[in-house]
Amino acid sequence: MDRPGDRGPGPDRDVDSFHRDREDAFRRDDWHMHFFARVREDLDHIQASTFPFGRDQARLIQAKRELDQLQEMQARGRFDRRQLDDVVAALRSVVDDNRLAGRDREVLADDLTRLQDFPTHLRDYGVR
Repeated sequence: MDRPGDRGPGPDRDVDSFHRDREDAFRRDDWHMHFFARVREDLDHIQASTFPFGRDQARLIQAKRELDQLQEMQARGRFDRRQLDDVVAALRSVVDDNRLAGRDREVLADDLTRLQDFPTHLRDYGVR
């Protein structure tokens, strides 16, 4: 079903749908429990529209690799500040250095802010 503001079929509509779905996900009460998966989806979305070779791709791959390691620890209910710092640094590199559409940069900047806030709300995320 079309929503007001949809631009019709095509890539713009897909992007609008991505952003709308993302906003909806963060409105749910359980978003903390799916946060790392959401960051992964954001990186995947941006990677899909990034030139397949070069430093922009390399930075995205590095951010995803660091996020994988953090997710593995979180799945075991553990928190390692150093690993979180590695994810933050990798994501900051993408935000600061990649060629991104403004809206995509905002998405990753929001993820970055939430990651930096993560340690103060560990219990909300199911981590001890």
